[in-house]
Amino acid sequence: MLKQWFFYGLGLAVLLINKIRYSLLGYQRPRDFPSTAINQAITYDVSVVNNWLNTLTEYAGVGVVNKTVLELGPGADLGVALILLSKGSKKYSAVDVNNLNKNVPAIFYEKLLAQLGKPELSSALQNKNKINYIWDSNFNLAQLSSTDCDIVVSQAAFEHFTNPEQALTHLSRVVKSGAMLIAEIDLQTHTRWLRTQDPLNIYRYSETVYKWGYFSGLPNRVRPLAYEKVLEQNGWTNIRVIPKNTTNQAELQRYQALLAKPFRNKAAQMEILSFVLCATKK
Repeated sequence: MLKQWFFYGLGLAVLLINKIRYSLLGYQRPRDFPSTAINQAITYDVSVVNNWLNTLTEYAGVGVVNKTVLELGPGADLGVALILLSKGSKKYSAVDVNNLNKNVPAIFYEKLLAQLGKPELSSALQNKNKINYIWDSNFNLAQLSSTDCDIVVSQAAFEHFTNPEQALTHLSRVVKSGAMLIAEIDLQTHTRWLRTQDPLNIYRYSETVYKWGYFSGLPNRVRPLAYEKVLEQNGWTNIRVIPKNTTNQAELQRYQALLAKPFRNKAAQMEILSFVLCATKK
């Protein structure tokens, strides 16, 4: 019990520190390494796209050739856009709340394109018919047309949306029939050290306490079942929740009773630490 109370207090302190840091500096770094770590950023982007492609193949037996791909919350750079175009995508669109792409060093794109063997794609960064990057603090998806959405992808972004249910509802209005969603969602505590020691720390707090520590980008604590329900309500089919990382069941049983009340029941699926959400629009 002393250990559990220690993590409770530590998590509260981290919540306050992050809130103060955000209020002073804003949202600057969506990944745990800086944009200046060029090789690491390239490796990350390549792995993200490969994971999407593998999931698409397993889920529906399709790829991205001649497809228009929409990414929700691209984050630190537009490397995945160039990778997708190099693999045959027709167009890449993206919507994000924060314009983090402005901080990307030009050499990042030069090295990425050299690695891809596609230096000619450098012009796509200034061509909206190839890469349409929308930065909107209101995350307004209505700016998109249905022609922008053959495949919708997202990587560790939905958990940061203030209202992911609303985002999915709005998305459902702009995608065309047959569009597919592939989204990896990270449900864990995001603070690095605490994440490894107490991955469910953010679920220890009541809604009142958690709202007290709110800042834009704070993990929203929405669980898999809520994503499934809103997709069903908005006409999506073949919905799959594919666990990617899970917690140790014995450890979970020891302290699940100390989580906030909404996260103590079986429906919350607290054993899932991250998952891939797949669905197809009717």
